Amino acid sequence: MVGAGYISLEVLENLYDRGLDVTLIHRSKQINKLMDQDINQPIIDELEKRGITYRLNEEISQIDGHQITFTSGKIETYDLIIEGIGTHPNSNFIQSSNIKLDDRGFIPVNDAFQTNIPNIYALGDIITSHYRHVDLPAQVPLAWGAHAGYYPGNSPIHLRVYYEKESRKLLRAAAVGQQGIDKRIDILSMAMMNHMTVDELTEFEVAYALHTAP
Repeated sequence: MVGAGYISLEVLENLYDRGLDVTLIHRSKQINKLMDQDINQPIIDELEKRGITYRLNEEISQIDGHQITFTSGKIETYDLIIEGIGTHPNSNFIQSSNIKLDDRGFIPVNDAFQTNIPNIYALGDIITSHYRHVDLPAQVPLAWGAHAGYYPGNSPIHLRVYYEKESRKLLRAAAVGQQGIDKRIDILSMAMMNHMTVDELTEFEVAYALHTAP
């Protein structure tokens, strides 16, 4: 498995659980460079616990069939090579236009999804917005979430939220379902304690994983 992002680690784990001998190859010195090393360490510990080979700080210079050549000069052979090394925007078709692109090729938009040109809007995984707590661009791909219904073991949840018409503040909520309703009620309870409105709730950010995501 080439790459150590969330999807790559998920694929790695699933292949391992199916009994395959797997190896993780990553060009950085740590699994997630956005996290401190002591937060990365539990991931390394889990790889070692399962006996999964990992090669950090290793970059690939060439792939020839089943053979990988590393920039260090080492050559190794694998039955299957899977790459999960991030996404790249398909924005070449607008590079000759006046629409502004960032240095990675994504389209910056404002809160109304408006580009730098007033009457042109952009949507989807090709855009960048901003984090709410700091003035930094954020690119959060969401298109794959459209397939959430195909996730194994998913079950329906019935959720009802009540709010006051004038202030739009949350009043109460009820949920019925087999899995995941506790997390949703916890979030709604915290929102009520902090006098949040239903509008603010739609912009609430939570840690995301398919089997627990509210």
